[in-house]
Amino acid sequence: MHFATLHIVGSNNGTKDFEQRTAADDEEVVRRTAAALDWMRAAFARAQQQHAAGLLLAIHANPGFEAHHDSTFRAAYEEFRTVLQQQVISFDKPVMLVHGDSHYFRIDKPLTGPSGRRLDLFTRVETFGVPHNHWLRVRVDPQDPMVFRVRQQIVPENIQRN
Repeated sequence: MHFATLHIVGSNNGTKDFEQRTAADDEEVVRRTAAALDWMRAAFARAQQQHAAGLLLAIHANPGFEAHHDSTFRAAYEEFRTVLQQQVISFDKPVMLVHGDSHYFRIDKPLTGPSGRRLDLFTRVETFGVPHNHWLRVRVDPQDPMVFRVRQQIVPENIQRN
């Protein structure tokens, strides 16, 4: 099993329009994103070389799989999603992407291949966020064909009832 964290941040990957935004801010986004993509490629290569049963990636940002109508949001993560798609297809083993950011708990398979079909070996897990402060237990079993199993751990004191 392999695990990697990537520095992919929320608020449109750091490109959100701020009044004080400078050319240096834009350059930081380009350098940081390039480094994160290089790190992701290296994580997949290492997992492949070591015949890992699967790979778990963790980032902060919601990379906009479901942002069909928000072109600015989608564009901020387009390169990340493209490289992720290529790597998942090439790796051909289970990959889990864990992220937070939009505070909406979900487990789904939002990544598609060039044909538009869902990539069944890819699973996205978006963690709980404020005000829903709970946690997730991820079981990793290299003998399991899908490798990863996720279970919600609801904290009774944090249950929202109204």
